[in-house]
Amino acid sequence: MRKIVVPTDFSENAFNALKYACEIFKYERSEIYIMHAFADEVYHLGNIKERSVLDKRKDEVEQKTSDSLKKLMGRIKEYAPNPKHNYTSISAFGSLIDEVNDLIERENTDIVVMGTRGAANDRSNTFGSNTLNVMKYVQCPV
Repeated sequence: MRKIVVPTDFSENAFNALKYACEIFKYERSEIYIMHAFADEVYHLGNIKERSVLDKRKDEVEQKTSDSLKKLMGRIKEYAPNPKHNYTSISAFGSLIDEVNDLIERENTDIVVMGTRGAANDRSNTFGSNTLNVMKYVQCPV
């Protein structure tokens, strides 16, 4: 059984990567882990001095992420129904690199499939910063 990690930021580029993963492994039994790491979304507000404010922000982002993952799971199952594929959604409070590496180690995954650009879709760069960091620091083929 193939084990595939597909990190997502819920952009169309990320959805295209998920569709691609489903397509290239359509004839193989596969466990597809759709993962979103959201620590950056919590801390991007800047200097949060009160723990209660941080906890509240974390809970809000976690709920939003969970809702977005549910929608994404429904969308991919509708787009590419395949009895050979099992999907697992993972919402992780941590950095993208750490969470992807932890998942790879924990589940012994075979490959990471992700879009070349994320939500920013900066056309001046061939690869987005998250993609470059995953390619550089993750211990698995990308």
